[in-house]
Amino acid sequence: MTFETLFFIACILLLAVAVVAALGVFFVALRFWIIEVLRDDLHLRRAINLGVTQKEIVYKIDLHNRTFPWPAVPLEWGVVAALSAILIETIALGRDPQLRSFWYIAGVSGAAVALTTPFMIARLWPENVRNLVKRRIFALISPRSNAETSEIQEIAAIGREISEHFTEIGVACEIDAIKNCRDILLHRIADQRRDILSKLIAVRKTLATYLDELRIFARLHEEARREFEWAKNAIVNNGSTTLLDELDRIKGCMHSESLAGFLNRARWDSAHELMGQIRFDLRMVQNVAEGGSDMPLSLEQAYRLLNVNELATNKMIKTVVDALRRIWHPDLTCDADECERRTKKMQQINAAWEMVVAARAVNIDAQSISMEADGVRRSEQRTP
Repeated sequence: MTFETLFFIACILLLAVAVVAALGVFFVALRFWIIEVLRDDLHLRRAINLGVTQKEIVYKIDLHNRTFPWPAVPLEWGVVAALSAILIETIALGRDPQLRSFWYIAGVSGAAVALTTPFMIARLWPENVRNLVKRRIFALISPRSNAETSEIQEIAAIGREISEHFTEIGVACEIDAIKNCRDILLHRIADQRRDILSKLIAVRKTLATYLDELRIFARLHEEARREFEWAKNAIVNNGSTTLLDELDRIKGCMHSESLAGFLNRARWDSAHELMGQIRFDLRMVQNVAEGGSDMPLSLEQAYRLLNVNELATNKMIKTVVDALRRIWHPDLTCDADECERRTKKMQQINAAWEMVVAARAVNIDAQSISMEADGVRRSEQRTP
């Protein structure tokens, strides 16, 4: 064989062992490098997205090539491993004085190839390397058992229903169930935690409890939407521009940032309190729109005008009266006809309130007289 052929075979032999060593070191270093990057690079962690269906879990990284981390460190360790293998081979095969220069030339050539390989890879196959890194990341964060996969799919189903309820209510949802799963899986990589399944179960139970409360509130909100339509129809038929403005204010409250904040932070007492106030205001608006200007002639008419019943306390009725007065105050309009209409309505509200107060005062006096009479009769019965 010619010198060129022998030289080519020698370089191939040197590089074959070097490539094997470089690849082994590269993939080992790549794993530790990915763990380190995921631990330190918050931007990369946030860019990892999980798509969960009933059949599979799909991963995606929303990063452009310029921002996606390049595995320079693993490539450098691969080059070091290749150079070490070439050096060892050159020394071992170059012991023969007659062939020493031949193997040294082959070794220098192989070392030159090894040193330029990272630059060639970055120039010719950047997408292949990035895809390899992505596959390694996905392999590290993937569930390691069917139980973990099942929990993630159940969490995703709960998250979808939560988002649907938020959409029906008309507020922004800040609860990301899939993000919680992703963070738990990333914690296993960064901190080497092994209790992933128990954490997923805890998240599922928490979200299930939250969903139960959200379903109750969603039903109340749906009822409020129906009441809103009833009030709107009543205003269109009998109302005024001011009542339409009031209705717009109530609609804003039904989809307000305050309500979204209460729901996203599971402040159910505050959310129910706000919804109760919204429904109360809707009833008041509807009451005003449907009411006439005739004075109540009986206690039943007074109760009906104020939209209360005889079981309501004086404090509750007074709250209703104050709300009606705020809605129907004459100073809220500049139109003369509307002002006159509002004045008559205020007179109607005041007359109904006075009738209720007077009737209840009479009942209290009658009860007091009856109690005093009962006490006198019992005293007489005890006297011999």
